[in-house]
Amino acid sequence: MTFQVNRLLLPKFQTKQWRFVVLSLYRQILKQHAQKLPYHQRYLGDSYVKQEFRLSKTATEEQVRITKN
Repeated sequence: MTFQVNRLLLPKFQTKQWRFVVLSLYRQILKQHAQKLPYHQRYLGDSYVKQEFRLSKTATEEQVRITKN
């Protein structure tokens, strides 16, 4: 499962639009877990995703922006 985000489509950091984008991504991941994973794997995956999103709340804009390799 890969999520590709076009840099030009990203709204400014820490706005309502940005929050909507982040919450949409969070919902998409949890929906995919519900559809594709068995219960025990889903529990593990959901808890991991929730923890990562909580830790990312304090990220700076430089940490959030995607860099091309």
